[in-house]
Amino acid sequence: MTGVQTCALPILISLLCYNITSILKARVILTNYLSYFFNIFFVIIIRMINVLFLCTHNSARSIVAEVLLNTLSKGKFTAYSAGSSPKTEINPIARQIAEEMRYDTKKLYSKSWDEFAKPNSPKMHIVITVCDSAAKEMCPIWPGHPLQVHWGFKDPSALGGDKEEKRKAFDELINTLKPKIEKLIRLPVATMDTVNLKFKLREIYHND
Repeated sequence: MTGVQTCALPILISLLCYNITSILKARVILTNYLSYFFNIFFVIIIRMINVLFLCTHNSARSIVAEVLLNTLSKGKFTAYSAGSSPKTEINPIARQIAEEMRYDTKKLYSKSWDEFAKPNSPKMHIVITVCDSAAKEMCPIWPGHPLQVHWGFKDPSALGGDKEEKRKAFDELINTLKPKIEKLIRLPVATMDTVNLKFKLREIYHND
């Protein structure tokens, strides 16, 4: 081996090591980026946030809440509703509101909250009681142990009077509930921990 070759050998080894190190670093960076974008894709696209609204009869308040969240969130959330003692059918004014919002009313029916306690039922992330009586009752054990909060509202179906007065009561419910639903939609729910999310949901309810 000549002197030139002897001198060149360390340089070649150094270049080779440098290239291998650069390739490994690039691979780590690429892996991190792919992992980051996969997580974002999983949170935003794949993971749907399921919310269950509860009231006693599942005929008015919880129905309106389900319709509002599903309509306003544009796919970010999937809302469901149920009751502890469901009626045979939903309130006709609540159905009318759903039709006005172009919501598929075939999805709406009064159902027991036990349907969502079954092992094969959709996994809930948030459970919101919208009437005081349901909040005081012993809820089923929900699969996945979702976060539970209470948003109490007056029952518009309990108001007497003519059709116009009854509709006014439902409109008042919407005017109170809609801003809260809109604030819920704006929360980065998928990336929030349970403590902060519960605090924010309570804050949304009490601050308006």
